[in-house]
Amino acid sequence: MKQIKIISVFVLILIGVLYGLQQGLRSLYMSRSNDKVTALEKHQLDYNIMIFGSSVAYHDLNPDILNQTTGYSTFNMGLDGTFIIQYKALIKEYISYTKQTKCIVIGCDFDNLGRNGLITRPDFYHAYLSNKYVMEALSEIEPSLLKSKYIPGYDLTLYNRRFYSSIFLHSVNPEIKGFLPVAPTPFVSLNIKAFKGLYDSAVYKSVRDLVQEIAHKGIKVVLLMTPINKDGYKFLQNAEEIKDKYRALVGENIYFVDHSTDTEFVNTKTYFYNFSHLNTTGADLFSKEFGAELAGIINEKK
Repeated sequence: MKQIKIISVFVLILIGVLYGLQQGLRSLYMSRSNDKVTALEKHQLDYNIMIFGSSVAYHDLNPDILNQTTGYSTFNMGLDGTFIIQYKALIKEYISYTKQTKCIVIGCDFDNLGRNGLITRPDFYHAYLSNKYVMEALSEIEPSLLKSKYIPGYDLTLYNRRFYSSIFLHSVNPEIKGFLPVAPTPFVSLNIKAFKGLYDSAVYKSVRDLVQEIAHKGIKVVLLMTPINKDGYKFLQNAEEIKDKYRALVGENIYFVDHSTDTEFVNTKTYFYNFSHLNTTGADLFSKEFGAELAGIINEKK
């Protein structure tokens, strides 16, 4: 009996140590990290226009130019290689507290309605697994993350080098209000073959519910397709099918804006750093053009 008590006490102490260490590292990350996911989770971001999406948002939309063109404060929450199935957690958290947002722009690449098998940049999210939106979205991609809710110290197995670097190493953030421009360089011509954009019906239903939830809050949603160089676009076999899915989402306060074949951009490689992403020259020019269109949408009276 005495031995059982000793073992029980030891287990309780171990659980306490693991839990304390896990919570301590979470707190350190939240206090020392300078990434924009942390800023959003701490409710430090609140702008008139908020941009979400993958690299087509992150590198293609300059918030300073959108600010100048529309007259509304703008921030870019785009994240490389991230599908909406993941960053919907950030959108849901953001709309739960924003007081100033008039419009949310969602950059729609042709894989955005698909399902990725692994979490992109998990270090951005692991400190926030207690957030219901983060856990819901990430466990949909990697169900094993649900162990975090029930196993003390499980999160310690998740933290990676980037996570610890954010805590212990000072890093300079190169972003401009969340936007990362890519300087003009020789165009990267990838060897691509005919392919189809990703699509998952369950993800699509989730996106439909999300944009309707945003719209019901009185915030306008703009589903945006940015320019794609014509030499890459021709290999995309189901472009119109994917676009039709986005068009079907259009409703009150929900807009679909398609610039994927915009002739001012797509016929020259001068504005691109690869087939589907604009360089800083292209991004600045496109942001000015789109900004004028966006101002019209935001100011539209119904």
